[in-house]
Amino acid sequence: MKFWNRTTRRMLFVFGLLFLVMSAASFSAFKALSDIHDVLNRVVLDNRELRTTLALATAIRDQYAHEAHTIILGNTTHLGYHEKACARVAELSARMSSQWGDTEEGGRIQAIEEVARTQARIFLDEVVPAVLVGDEAAVQAEHAKLLAMVDTIQQELDAIAATLGDRVRSAEQEADRIARSALLWLFLSHGLALAFAVGAALYLRRSIAYPLAVLGRGARRLARGDLETVIELDTKDEFAALAGQFNTMTRALARHQAQLVQQEKLAAVGRLAAGVAHEINNPLGVILGYARLMKERADGQLLDDLVVIEEEAVRTQHIVEGLLDLARPIAVSNDPVDLGSMCREVGERVAGSLPHPAPRLTVSGEGTVTGNEHALRQVLGNLLKNAMEAAGPDGTVQVRIEQATEEEVCLCVEDSGPGLSEEMASRLFEPFFTTKARGTGLGLAVSRVILEAHGGRIEAANRAEGGARFMVTLPVGRNGKGRAGGVHP
Repeated sequence: MKFWNRTTRRMLFVFGLLFLVMSAASFSAFKALSDIHDVLNRVVLDNRELRTTLALATAIRDQYAHEAHTIILGNTTHLGYHEKACARVAELSARMSSQWGDTEEGGRIQAIEEVARTQARIFLDEVVPAVLVGDEAAVQAEHAKLLAMVDTIQQELDAIAATLGDRVRSAEQEADRIARSALLWLFLSHGLALAFAVGAALYLRRSIAYPLAVLGRGARRLARGDLETVIELDTKDEFAALAGQFNTMTRALARHQAQLVQQEKLAAVGRLAAGVAHEINNPLGVILGYARLMKERADGQLLDDLVVIEEEAVRTQHIVEGLLDLARPIAVSNDPVDLGSMCREVGERVAGSLPHPAPRLTVSGEGTVTGNEHALRQVLGNLLKNAMEAAGPDGTVQVRIEQATEEEVCLCVEDSGPGLSEEMASRLFEPFFTTKARGTGLGLAVSRVILEAHGGRIEAANRAEGGARFMVTLPVGRNGKGRAGGVHP
């Protein structure tokens, strides 16, 4: 059986589609996770920028606080703290400027950094000297500038912080939307996968499980001895081929069983014949002898009665001889037998023995086998006698000899008679089965035994154009069993 058979392709198709559905669901889930990861990274960066912005706003306020303390205290005790605050402002401004780059927010950060430097310069160059000399008017004027700068920086930082807050909230909303969409798609894809799996299971049940169940039921019926079992599958796959092989096997088993039954019947007849044939022949001989002696001295009605007794005794002797033929071992020799010549000779003799004009006989083909010529003549005589009687005076009988195979020759006897009924076809080779008024029913049974002893076989069928056909197959060489007994125990 081929590996890429129809069933294999079905299963690959079903599981391939299921794999594609699950792969699509998995890809969607991984894509959603990747998108959420990217959004969360942006949230982390924006939160870090927001913290930096708030830290810068705090540093600006610290710087201004130290400037205000210097003005209020009227001394330079906070200059060291102011210097540290300015350094902190410069550090945070530089960090934010490098993070924002050439964006709009980056330009605003650079502007804030410039304003912060200007604020520090005004404080150191203008406010501190005015404080030291006690110039209150100059101090107040410069303090107003510093306060305005701080308000400007604070407004810018508040705007940046608001932008960052909006971006964080928007990213969080996007992540939530992606998560909900991914969850919905996962539910839908798994529902689709479940529905597809159910459909696939039903499809596999119909295309695989059902044929297997049908085959199993057929096997169970056969196991119970029902040799009439026939498995019918309308598919065109391996299961239908297996069902056909199963039906072929069942028919072969039925034929073998019929053959075994037939052999048992023949064996029973053989045992019966071997036990009583000789005992029957002795009184038959006495009856036949006395009848013939009495015929010489009798006349009139008595003579007619003695003729009937003699005929029936002879007929009974023929029956006994047939029984002995069934039981008697057949000597299968290795002598060549010319089937063509034998058919012509036997045909002439059978035609001459008929009580009415013989039908037209034709013999075609040649063939030679090895075996017991006398026994094979007996077989051919039975077949030709039956065919000529069935064909009648106006009929025809055809004998064809042809090479069936390199090792077998087929001899076919056909007649133009009425053919075989169904009952006749099933019982032709049974002992004592006959449709003739005075037939013994042993001719075909004995013929079958002889042919099987020669390693051959015989089959019967009706011709399409009418009449019966008997096909005898014999091996070219000696394939018989020597002095094999037919059916005797």
